[in-house]
Amino acid sequence: MTLLDVTRQERDRARELTIARVHERVGRSLRLVATCEALADALCHDFADLVVVALTEEAAGGDFAPAEPFDAARLPLRPLAVRAPAGVPPGIRAGDRVTLGDEPVLVRALHSRRPVLVRRDASGGGLSADPVRERALRAAGAHSMIVASLAVRGRLLGMLVLVRRGDADPYSHADVRTTETAALHATLCLDNARRAAHDRALASTVQRRFLDKVPNAQLGVDAAFVALSPLPQSGSWFDVLPLSGARCALVLGEIPRDSTDALVLKGQLRTALRALADLELQPDELLARLSDTVTHLAEELPGGGAPRTARCTYALYDPVARTVRVACAGHPPPLVIGPDTTVTHLDEASGPALGADDPAPFAMATRELADGSTLVLPSGDLGASLHPESLAGLLAGDATAQDLADSLFTRLAPHSDSTGTALLARTYGLGGDRTACWELPAREESAAEARRLARGWLAAHPDAIGADDLDSADLLVSELVTNAVRYGTPPLTLRLILNRSLTVEVGDSCATSPSLRHARVTDEGGRGLFIVSQLTDKWGTRRVRGGKAIWAEQPLGGG
Repeated sequence: MTLLDVTRQERDRARELTIARVHERVGRSLRLVATCEALADALCHDFADLVVVALTEEAAGGDFAPAEPFDAARLPLRPLAVRAPAGVPPGIRAGDRVTLGDEPVLVRALHSRRPVLVRRDASGGGLSADPVRERALRAAGAHSMIVASLAVRGRLLGMLVLVRRGDADPYSHADVRTTETAALHATLCLDNARRAAHDRALASTVQRRFLDKVPNAQLGVDAAFVALSPLPQSGSWFDVLPLSGARCALVLGEIPRDSTDALVLKGQLRTALRALADLELQPDELLARLSDTVTHLAEELPGGGAPRTARCTYALYDPVARTVRVACAGHPPPLVIGPDTTVTHLDEASGPALGADDPAPFAMATRELADGSTLVLPSGDLGASLHPESLAGLLAGDATAQDLADSLFTRLAPHSDSTGTALLARTYGLGGDRTACWELPAREESAAEARRLARGWLAAHPDAIGADDLDSADLLVSELVTNAVRYGTPPLTLRLILNRSLTVEVGDSCATSPSLRHARVTDEGGRGLFIVSQLTDKWGTRRVRGGKAIWAEQPLGGG
């Protein structure tokens, strides 16, 4: 008579199948999260009821893992994959930051080169020293646990926790050997994924050096950018352009990857956009003209007029009115993160790509922004990676745009599916004490009245404007108001904006723009705008609702 231990053979066969699943599924991806999830899926159900794969904070971000010796009790870990039966709370969530603290079994496992087996004994001894974790394990009916460290070349990547519950056979020493084999293969795959994440982060860091520098801070806007590799042949660009009336334009542009003339087209579009921005166009109208420019440039580029397209988002922020107007051409809609971290998508700003054969018009969205709001302009590649919940969670109460950009870069750079760029801008309104506006009658005496009002208001800001600047401001106000009285149409308005420079705006309801002329020696008039041009750094005209506004910026402090 021959006796066969069929049960033991079946268990050995199940362990071999478990190792085969791990070898088959784990290592197919160079993404850390995908590798952790593949390991958890390969072990769950058939070999374990509850699986937790946690990496050290450094390894999860693609950085070098901590080397021995290390304090395992205080080492921050981040679970990247958690698997549990339906209806059984695992007591831990993927993505949470945890420390082991007073968990002698887990601490011993991290320092050990072999997995540690723990069983609930007849006296009811626990599997965990932490009361919260122990209650969760008891509620799940857990009776045995294996904890394995994931270490390679003396560096700790993380740990693997396997739990059995209910009617499942308790773990045995044979299961420990199976876990050790599976953990060894998974550790090598995780280290490869970590190295790939580190290389991607390094490439993105190098790429940032080749992008345009962060623009100078504009009034009411704190801007920064996020750039993740690979970028479309350096065809991405961003700009923060100062405009009249203390406003600024925020621009994010991108040339598709299949364009062989990305750098040439980028330079031409950027130049054209700056010229169009100086015309004080609304975002939707500006993108329509820029789209026509792309079509014309495609006919001139090598290739016989082959179709060329580009993507662009153009936002116009006014710190006085605390409003933003934005339009998109081929990019995903911008996001607005309020001071209370609520996230709003400006979906109505969507439009076709520049130069695309699409008759749809460009749409413009308008929003009022509370002080401390953050405007996010993402490219098409990066838009899918910006989850509103995680994005809002990165914003501290007084975080700057650069803080948010650095946090996003650190979180997204290691992931292979996170590519592209985003322009971030924290917005702040201009205080009421820095701007003033008056309505003036259309008569010759208005120039004297305007000088009196302007001098009285400016005199209340001696820290910002000196006596010489006051005299120049008097002349500037006088010339602009006189010009509006003689050639404009009532009602007339005078607005002053005081910041690093003094902006003087005079509005009227006539749509005709004035032009600079050079008066002859014998002419009695015609020198007003010439005087304005000599007193200011910049001056111009822009369309406003119901007419136009002539504006001029006077440098202060002898600048």
